[in-house]
Amino acid sequence: MDGSESAFMDDWACAILARNNFSISCVFSSRASAFQFSLTNVYGPCDAGEKQAFFDELASVAQLATGPWALIGDFNLILRPSDRSNLNFNASEAARFANCINSLNLLEILLLGRSFTWTNQQSCPILVRLDRAFVNLAWSSALPNSTLTFLPRSTSDHVPIILS
Repeated sequence: MDGSESAFMDDWACAILARNNFSISCVFSSRASAFQFSLTNVYGPCDAGEKQAFFDELASVAQLATGPWALIGDFNLILRPSDRSNLNFNASEAARFANCINSLNLLEILLLGRSFTWTNQQSCPILVRLDRAFVNLAWSSALPNSTLTFLPRSTSDHVPIILS
């Protein structure tokens, strides 16, 4: 743990809200005020047959999250054709993803300075935007200047993203 992580833990208490098949959710409570927020880190399934279970899981977590809530991670889904560097677009799956996000009243925090977050690392690469962050209206109201940025990709086929 570096100094910044230690300072964060001094300022915030963390409690597990839910552990599920595709996500883990925590509630962070400020030690200096009454402010708290929930954060869900997701790793969406690659298998098409598990996508509905993933959407159902997000809906169940939404029931538990009170106040500001953010979801971040690898959704293994895309929302629009521009999320891919090739023409392989599953409109039905994208519509189901969009319906899930809309039904939960979530807003996407757009990634600054980068279109894609994953590569198949081939000589003629396929690039896809799989990693995202979404927030509820309470988050947007309490933390209106939230941004999503990235770090350089090192060993993973994904670009690390940071919600600030």
